[in-house]
This record gives sequence, structure tokens and C-alpha cells, in this order.
Amino acid sequence: MNNVIKIIINEYIYIDVKNDEFDKILLNAIENATGVYAFRRLSHDFHKNPVIEWMKKSNCILYDKINIERISPVPWNEEIEIFQNEPVYFVDFSSANRDEFIARFKIYYGEIMDMIDMGLHSFSYLKNELFVLDPIYDQYDYIFLNGEHVSLTTFIHCMEFYICK
Repeated sequence: MNNVIKIIINEYIYIDVKNDEFDKILLNAIENATGVYAFRRLSHDFHKNPVIEWMKKSNCILYDKINIERISPVPWNEEIEIFQNEPVYFVDFSSANRDEFIARFKIYYGEIMDMIDMGLHSFSYLKNELFVLDPIYDQYDYIFLNGEHVSLTTFIHCMEFYICK
């Protein structure tokens, strides 16, 4: 297992879940990614996540820790370590395995159910099969790379997504 990876994000922009193009923005970043880090952030459900199971079988590289430094607009540092005995996973994408990843990747949208129930927004993009109400998909988060640069980061449980420049 590799020890530590340091990631620097020079600039990031929050993607509002109320943006009607939300699914297209996410899919564009994922479809153009050259690799992905995945890590467990929560542990309220121990069912197998199909994305992580696929990554384990895909010659992934394992890390003990990721140090993330965000520079602008608000400086923010975060350290992700082994959680519940799970390392940080990394898969370098080829066109074939990117498609396999996308076929398994889902976003749990339970965090915005109150807004939906109160009629605050239509969230028409939720018809896309990318979005599910299965909580096994909200315990892991992802950092997508485009070349050597981070293109997208997720905090799925809180429905926070950031496009990075």
C-alpha cells in the first residue's frame, strides 16, 4: 500500500443542486476524467458498494491517506485517512474501464428530499439513472482527475459537489 498522496486544488466552484444542468455538469466531468480516488467518509451502512467492489477488482492503487489543499476562493485543508479499515482507492481510467465505472457510479439524493417534498424545486435531472435513493451510495466520496489536475470533488451525503480548475 502506498502511503500518502497530496492533492492541491487551486480554484473550485460549488455546483448548486438546484442547477437544472447539474447532472450534465457532473457527467461531463466524470466522462472526461482520467482517474478517480474513492474513499469512505461515512459508515452507517455496511452493504457492499458496487463502485468500490469494482475498483477493488480493477487493479486499483491503495493509499493510507490523502491530503487535500484547496486554495481559492476559500482556503480549506482536509486529510482523508483509512476509515473503517478501508484505504483510499485510486483507479487510472482507460476508455473501457471509465465506462464500467460510470455504469456503476450512483449518487444518493436523500439529502435533498425535504426540498423535493416541499416543492422547492423540481430537480428534473433526478430522472437520470445516475441518481438513486439507495444509501449505500452516500458513504464514499470521489476525487476525479483530468490529467494531473482535479476536475471534480464530491461530498455525496451532503450533496456538495465542486468543479475544480
